[in-house]
Amino acid sequence: MDKKYIFPKDFWWGSATSGPQSEGDFNKPHKSVFDYWYEVEPEAFFDRVGPSVTSNFYNSYKEDLAMLKEIGLNSFRTSIQWTRLVKDLETGEPDEDAIRFYNNVIDETIKNGMIPVMNLHHFDIPVELYNKYGGWESKHVVDLFIKFAETAFKLFGDRVKYWTTFNEPIVVVEGEYLYQFHYPKLVDGKKAMQVLFNLNLASAKVINKFRELGCDKDGGKIGIVLNLTPAYPRSNSEEDLKAAKIADDIFNNSFLDPAVKGHFPESLVELLKENGVMWEATEEEMKIISENTIDFLGVNYYQPRRIQAKESEFDNSKGWLPDKHFDYYDMPGKRMNPYRGWEFPGGQIENGEDLIEGITREVFEESGIKISVKKLAGVYSNTKSYIGWDNKTFVPTKVIFDFLAVKVSGELRESEESTEVGWFSKDIVLDMIREPWIKERAKDMIDFDGQVVYRVYSSRPYEIYRDEYI
Repeated sequence: MDKKYIFPKDFWWGSATSGPQSEGDFNKPHKSVFDYWYEVEPEAFFDRVGPSVTSNFYNSYKEDLAMLKEIGLNSFRTSIQWTRLVKDLETGEPDEDAIRFYNNVIDETIKNGMIPVMNLHHFDIPVELYNKYGGWESKHVVDLFIKFAETAFKLFGDRVKYWTTFNEPIVVVEGEYLYQFHYPKLVDGKKAMQVLFNLNLASAKVINKFRELGCDKDGGKIGIVLNLTPAYPRSNSEEDLKAAKIADDIFNNSFLDPAVKGHFPESLVELLKENGVMWEATEEEMKIISENTIDFLGVNYYQPRRIQAKESEFDNSKGWLPDKHFDYYDMPGKRMNPYRGWEFPGGQIENGEDLIEGITREVFEESGIKISVKKLAGVYSNTKSYIGWDNKTFVPTKVIFDFLAVKVSGELRESEESTEVGWFSKDIVLDMIREPWIKERAKDMIDFDGQVVYRVYSSRPYEIYRDEYI
């Protein structure tokens, strides 16, 4: 029986971006840590695209917002850059060009019938505050952030009713202080946990300032955006469940609980104390956190985190890391986005099926569409290398097949296996593909009239399929 979903009358259909990702660095008085990182390591950025232009939103916001209106959106979330708005970082004095720009963006958003939602921090701390004070390691920086937030509230709070303090603050902890995927790429568990606390404190202090200024009147609300990555245990064994709980506490509940409940998980506090990496905090600071919880929660979900009890030997040479308490579990049969490293819906050929049976079944199960397979469009290995049709020497342990098919019957619908189904235009598909050689192949695939393109996986050796399909 098909399900019918009716969205509430005031449901937000929106688009989200951030200042650092969209505006470009035109007329900015300060550099962020990301701006500086690009200067010293441009190869770390995709296609060496840096902050000079990004999406050119600084110059094209009118056209961009008009397009959002055209496609029927009713809300728009972006961020106000600390490095743009504030001229004097110590006093919070604003920059005149930034006032003009953000006023224009907000007014244009409202003019186009959309609700503006403003975030205050998207990984963009001024680099000079990192160099001078250690960035989020410093509680003085926390207080400077409050001055920035106060400036933003006073300037724009008359029109912006929805605010968020941080976007994905755990990424600052992970990327900058634990796992080295963001500048300054430190590995320091003690500093990481102090940063974690300070970010929570900063969020609570901003919320307090928001209410102190009366921004919560006339419908004003403030929240936080968290990337919640639930930890799924390998099994229901006591050891696996404990390991998953620790991962959840560190990566999810460390921000979720203070934001919603006003306190940190007791199990997390005990763990950090046992390992000598507990943050420094005063009773007054804990009181601020307890009294200033959020009005709403934004959730970004990307992929699951799969956890098992610790089986590998932990390397103590770099000090404490969360990985001391668990190992990541590589679940057999998982479906992956091979270009991002994230799990995603796809198809797995089952025992006893041939490829045509398998792809026909999987497409129907996930989309409700019955298909007729017409052409094998591509063959790939589990090592992300292209095989082609006639290479009979390469034998991968896992094979990925792309097929072209036509729709026979049925209509797109959600299923137990897929909560998001839809049709993509040719331009969108090509834009999603990064590798040039795949893009060229995709052009041929997309020109196939009335097509359904679908990918299935098989763990059986390549040779099983070679003679019949390749």
